[in-house]
Formats: sequence, structure tokens, C-alpha cells
Amino acid sequence: MADGGVTRRVFIVAVGRTASTASIFLVYAILARAWPGEQFGVFSAVWVLGNTLVPFFLLGLPTGLLYFFPLRDRQSRQALVFQAALCLVLSGVAAAVLLLSAGTRLASVFVGEGGAGPPGFTFEQYLIPFLPYVFSLVAGGYGESALVAAGRPTWQATLAFGTAIGVIGVAATGALTGASVPTVLWWLSAVGGTRMAISYWVVCRAVGGKNPLLPGGGG
Repeated sequence: MADGGVTRRVFIVAVGRTASTASIFLVYAILARAWPGEQFGVFSAVWVLGNTLVPFFLLGLPTGLLYFFPLRDRQSRQALVFQAALCLVLSGVAAAVLLLSAGTRLASVFVGEGGAGPPGFTFEQYLIPFLPYVFSLVAGGYGESALVAAGRPTWQATLAFGTAIGVIGVAATGALTGASVPTVLWWLSAVGGTRMAISYWVVCRAVGGKNPLLPGGGG
């Protein structure tokens, strides 16, 4: 019976993670078919660059939560989540600053010359609307791991699946309406910000207390 419960939880988590990974490629595929080469090229550079750098700025903290969270008592768990959240907020700021200051050079390393953009535009002008998305993925990166560690795999999968639907919906809407690259990037950032806010709320509920991201549960 216990083994069945563990298998079920693993399956639920895997579904959420699969949805997240699949959404990255589906966004790419949808817009590749809808946009002309130059327009898609600059989006591709921004999209690939951002999604490549995010795991580096997560600093292994989500994995650390999975290991250390079960070993702590309730109050220590709240403090642990707070520390991870604070570190990732700072790391998210660092990721945004790095992208803004060195995005063009990094794009040439990761995706070749695709980040040049149409005449009259700089690559940084396309990065700016995407910075909130990158920040939100890093700053909210503790959320899914905290939910899994707290025994809420269904919440984690729902959050991941909802985010996947959101970004795929943005890509589909952009393709159908002929939206510009910056507009689609702003929409993606809105999805990322929504994910971060929802993640904070559900982690508060899962860990316990009125505000578990403050030491001691926020009183």
C-alpha cells in the first residue's frame, strides 16, 4: 500500500515536470511555424538563452530543499524555505542583470548569430520584456520542490501544468494574432509572474502558518 502511494506521488511529480519541459519545446515549435525567419530568430535567441541560464541561477537550491526539508521540524522547515526563497530572489536579480548587461555576447555563444534582430533594434530591446520571466522562474524556483517535499505533489503538478498551459497559450495567441516579439515576451513574463505569486501562496499553505516564508511563520 505504501509502495503504491510512493509510486503515485512519483508519477504525479513526473507529469508536472514533463509538462514543464514539453511546454518549452511546444512554444518554440508553435512560433517557428507562425513567424518569419528574422522575427523567429530573435525570439529563439531570447527564449533559448533565458531557459538555458535559469538552471544555473537556481544554484541547486530546489534539489537541496528536497533533501533537507524532511529532516527538519516545522519551524526549521519554514526558516529553510525562507532562506531558499531569499537566496533565489537575489539570484534572480543577478540573472536579470547579467542578461541585460551581457545578453548579446551570451546569445552569440549559445545560439550563434540569431540574436541580431531586425534593423533598428538592439538585442537588449528584446531582452527587457523577457527579464521578468527569467527573474520569476529563478525567484520562484523553490516552489515546486517545496511542495513536493511538503507532501503536496498534486499541487506541484497543478502548478507546473498550469504554467505550461499558460506559456503554450501565449505562443498560440501570438501566432494567431500576429503579435510582435516584444509583446509575446511581455505576455510570457506575465505568466511567469503569476506562477511566482501562486507558488508563494500555495507554499504558504503547504508549509503551514500564516506566512511560512518569514522565520517563525510570520507570527
